[in-house]
Amino acid sequence: THATPGSFYSHMSFRDYEELIADQLAALDVDLILGGGRQKFLSRSDSKNLIEQMEELNNYKYISTQYELFDEDLSIVDRPLIGLFHEQHMNFELDRTNRESILGETETEPSLEEMVTKAFDLLTDLQKHEDRPFFLMIEGSRIDMAAHNHDPLSHYLEIDQYQKVAKVVADFVEANPNTLVVSTSDHSTGGLSIGSSYKNGTYPAYKWVPEALARQQLSSEQVGELIRLEVNINDTEEDIKNSIIFNVQYCGITDLKDSELEYIYENFFNTDNRYLKTSIGDVISQRAMIGWTTEGHTGVDVNLYSMGKIPDKLHGVLHNIDVGQIVIDEFGFQDKMNEIQERLENTDFNFPLVKYWTDKLKKDIPP
Repeated sequence: THATPGSFYSHMSFRDYEELIADQLAALDVDLILGGGRQKFLSRSDSKNLIEQMEELNNYKYISTQYELFDEDLSIVDRPLIGLFHEQHMNFELDRTNRESILGETETEPSLEEMVTKAFDLLTDLQKHEDRPFFLMIEGSRIDMAAHNHDPLSHYLEIDQYQKVAKVVADFVEANPNTLVVSTSDHSTGGLSIGSSYKNGTYPAYKWVPEALARQQLSSEQVGELIRLEVNINDTEEDIKNSIIFNVQYCGITDLKDSELEYIYENFFNTDNRYLKTSIGDVISQRAMIGWTTEGHTGVDVNLYSMGKIPDKLHGVLHNIDVGQIVIDEFGFQDKMNEIQERLENTDFNFPLVKYWTDKLKKDIPP
């Protein structure tokens, strides 16, 4: 139900209406759905059980662990499948692989590479039975989130997962050359640089320190959550700082400087958890001499890749909306898109939150 996958099957006025987006998905007959966001289906604010609804409406099979996904008898030939492996976002790959050994929590999530590999197996089997093509949307969503958190090792491992997925896809295209693959991003995040100088009064050293990342076992997000579980803003300064000192060891930091401790401590009191996990990421990054220009998105061009049966227009520098249009044209979907657009133009999306943001923009942006 997050923005990228949601945009492929849902029409909604605001991306944060994720329970309403889940409602729309539950009404569709999609062959295969794998990812996170279980809360949007099973622990909703309106107490609805969308999994039961999907089972009744379209005979969906529901799974929630990697062990069920790896079942050799699993098939989508006779009934569609939905696999939801986390209450919210899937874990960072760094946490997914280390949580069991460090925190003692049994790991039940598949990796992105494992989900994609299984998806191709299931869809290929379905294709053999029904003799029809398929469309598969794959998102490496946590690449962006690690960059928001200024967490370089998590960022690298998420990119590495995407590279492994690209190899799985390339192998499929080699065996099935009549396949169109498009890979791109909606934006860059964080503005990462290697060899960052932090204006400490000395001449830049022209280096970075990867060894500072080698000992990291958990993401800055996970470490921030551990601190929040142990202490809160009503605890003493000593207790909060002791929790920070102890838990940042999972980021490979056993010699936290007073200035670093104060920086993380100050951000602990911000009710937006983004500040705590990003401050931890900043400390890791500074030790590795890795720089970030923003906690948000950047305006740089992003790469566009394609393989298989590539349309002639899919090359060079393109506006992001042109990429989707080229795919629509290649598949011959324009008439259907026009029909959908006409229906949307006659739909009322005046939800309260939309009015809130509209009023806020009018207030914040001068005429």
